[in-house]
Amino acid sequence: MIFSKTKRHLSILLSLALVYSVFVSVAMTGPVSAATTNSTITVNAGQTGIAISQTLYGIFFEDINHAADGGTYAELIRNRSFEDNTASPDFWSLVTSTGSTGSIALDTTNNLNSAQGRSLKLTASSVGSGGRVGVANTGFWGINVINGATYTVTFFAICIIVYYG
Repeated sequence: MIFSKTKRHLSILLSLALVYSVFVSVAMTGPVSAATTNSTITVNAGQTGIAISQTLYGIFFEDINHAADGGTYAELIRNRSFEDNTASPDFWSLVTSTGSTGSIALDTTNNLNSAQGRSLKLTASSVGSGGRVGVANTGFWGINVINGATYTVTFFAICIIVYYG
């Protein structure tokens, strides 16, 4: 990685990176036809490029295969803070059994704290004897559960209406 604190150096580095990528692209395409043999690329290192913030230091991170979510902090639950889509709870689904009914939706009124913008609201409309209403998460291409491993699940729940049971 190259870190640069000056706009001039960053502009030159970006220009050189462009020249390199064009060179690699041309080199990988095979022989150059007669129509393109006179092509030139001009790099003006003295010309000021676009305005770049003084606090931006040329680091780049590409989130390949959701590495930001499942990397150092091995996240199993996808969209755990309900920020992927402000209109619907992506990667979450309603789970019901034995004739039970319910619904899920994003809620912005009963959050845990001011830093959280939304939460998941589960409404159990009817739950028959032996039935259940709950939620499930798809994880990242599933949730890898290893036989014999210990998992800790932590979540916060609030009951809006009085519940006995």
